[in-house]
Amino acid sequence: MERECSFKFGLDPVKQILKKNNFLSIIRAHQVQIDGYKMHRWGGAQAFPSVITVFSAPNYCGSYKNKGAVILIENDKMNIKQYKDVEQPFNLPNGLDLFSWSLPFLADKIGEMMDHLLKKNEIVNRDKLKLAKISSDVEWSEIKKKLESEQKS
Repeated sequence: MERECSFKFGLDPVKQILKKNNFLSIIRAHQVQIDGYKMHRWGGAQAFPSVITVFSAPNYCGSYKNKGAVILIENDKMNIKQYKDVEQPFNLPNGLDLFSWSLPFLADKIGEMMDHLLKKNEIVNRDKLKLAKISSDVEWSEIKKKLESEQKS
């Protein structure tokens, strides 16, 4: 699935850019390729590629099972070096991804910042801020129940 975050173009615009700038090829990056690179050869199998896509991150996001690649240009020769995925040096508990794992810490830090801002601006008193200090391990439904019971009393 394409993210559609950039311009799409085809053979005719590529030909125009190459001719106008006297380029041999366009090298582009950051689109996952199974082999780490892709040669777009619109002039036939033996033609030099009009566009080369290179992607350096093997097994992107831990799920694509792709190779990574880099282009090396030395002495007017171009080589492509591929990299395979290696096992991660660490694994988070229970197979969590980094974003999910860090949410409780992020919530605590945001709570501390809000606590500081509210105290500094004297928006609410210290008694009402006690709820902000509830550990992030507590379910949000429990926090909501406590808020509702305080509002009733």
